[in-house]
Amino acid sequence: MKIKEVSRAHKRGSTVLGFLLGLGALSCPGQPATPAMPKPRLALLVDEVVAKGPTSMIPPHLSVVLGLTTSEQPTAVKQAVMRDGESMRTFNVLSDQHGDVVLMVYDTRTRASKAYLTNAAATLRKAVSYQPGEAPTVRKADEARGDFTAEIQFWSNLSRTAAPVRR
Repeated sequence: MKIKEVSRAHKRGSTVLGFLLGLGALSCPGQPATPAMPKPRLALLVDEVVAKGPTSMIPPHLSVVLGLTTSEQPTAVKQAVMRDGESMRTFNVLSDQHGDVVLMVYDTRTRASKAYLTNAAATLRKAVSYQPGEAPTVRKADEARGDFTAEIQFWSNLSRTAAPVRR
């Protein structure tokens, strides 16, 4: 895999912050081919973010609401960040539990946020939304499914070419 440092890349109004990690090749040269199924694209992105993403924190209150902690304390993550127009998206892999992934979308115009607790297999475990000045709302899986699927598709499509990692 190739690593190319980019301070700012502009493409259709999107700004990628930090490093772009090439994920074009799904296998590493010099390693034997295995008969096992190839990793899903999201699992590849998890691996890349864990290996090369900067450390960040999920805020204490969101950590509790998502069930990551029982007391209000921040949760350490490895993170990838994308700014896409008015949306700020983060792909967060828990530092001590790589099987847990938190996808977050923040609308810079309305200041509304959505967060999804999932895993590398894209199983929706919990969905939460925040409106400015209001308490968080835990969303039912059926009502969150469309937005969640769109986020999974966004990150899966991105991992076909490059994964953004902010440094």
